[in-house]
Amino acid sequence: MQDTSIISLIEKEISRLQAALSVLKGEAPHTPITINSASPIIPQIVTNQSQYSSAMELRDKFLFFLREKKRFVHLREVADWIAETEGLNEKSTIEISSKIGASIHILKKSGDIVKIQPQANNLFTYWGLKKWLNENGEIKQGHEYNKEYPKSKNVKAAKSYSLDF
Repeated sequence: MQDTSIISLIEKEISRLQAALSVLKGEAPHTPITINSASPIIPQIVTNQSQYSSAMELRDKFLFFLREKKRFVHLREVADWIAETEGLNEKSTIEISSKIGASIHILKKSGDIVKIQPQANNLFTYWGLKKWLNENGEIKQGHEYNKEYPKSKNVKAAKSYSLDF
């Protein structure tokens, strides 16, 4: 009997890990999922593709925005969107931009997102899912970044942080 309960617990944890991995890869299922695991292996992830929450971790907000836009994004574009969605001011946008850097670094290190840099300047770095690149490392049609970012008003603020990964 004990073996059966251990196997059942392991199967549940495997299921949670697979669901979390699909969320991080941007392959979230059509139905909302909630994973609240006390496991040190998997971070707490609460995701609903159609519902944004200001209580979400920045990493999850970033992934939410990527899934919503389905294209490469500039860090400042995500920060602007978060600030606008949450009713925050310009100063908060700059703060969000600098804090998102750590989340991006974790996602990049895990292989969940990739960066493209069409210019030699770090200011023009865009982030997206690996599956949005073709075999030559070029952006697939329909996943192109918004060329308006960084906006000229954001260039001064964007220079205050650096994301060289």
